[in-house]
Amino acid sequence: MVLYVAKSSFSQDVAHISFPAEAAEVRNEVIAVEDFGGWAPAYVIGGDGAAQILTGRIERDALFSEAGIQKLNQLAGLVDTMDADAQKVFAGALMVEHARCLDDVLRVAGSLDSYELFPSIKTDEELGHFLVDTGPITGKFAFAEEAKPYLDYAKIGAEQRKLLGGAHTEQGFVKRREVIQTQKETDRPAFVLTLVSPAVVPAAWTCLPRTMRWNRQKGRWGWTA
Repeated sequence: MVLYVAKSSFSQDVAHISFPAEAAEVRNEVIAVEDFGGWAPAYVIGGDGAAQILTGRIERDALFSEAGIQKLNQLAGLVDTMDADAQKVFAGALMVEHARCLDDVLRVAGSLDSYELFPSIKTDEELGHFLVDTGPITGKFAFAEEAKPYLDYAKIGAEQRKLLGGAHTEQGFVKRREVIQTQKETDRPAFVLTLVSPAVVPAAWTCLPRTMRWNRQKGRWGWTA
């Protein structure tokens, strides 16, 4: 990972610092930049590959502390293994999480599997069309065909983008993956509900840990121990 450090994006004196690196080496590079032409604070203005999107997301103090350099070295190990697709997800995920510091960036870089990219969706209107078109599959946004020409796809997309916590990027729409919660069998007893007619109800309906039976006198189902 190579970071570009300068006083501003228009500065002629730019340090290209390769990570992993030693803390003393990084400090010397940054100090040399800040002292050039009169002291002024330096900051990360870009980098190579995925590092080019880190502008404004790495605080100056991180370039001067042992802890900060350790985190940057850790980040380098993650960034340097990203292929082109992972870099696109990384850029979008940083926007989704509003990453503003090194800790945020490091957390996102280490959990890219938690995000997904839709390259063909880059606007709210395109997102709205996608959601409506996939409605028959997902079971959401089901509209009659004759109603579709009158739908406000941009509004549908905007509302769902906020709910999904996603962000539009030049590479496409990025959002957090939906987490499917599973229940271990040992966590609690299983419960299975089946709808049947009382006329054909079996003598006993077992549902752990109790049994449900048809009470002929009360005309309803009831639990028994």
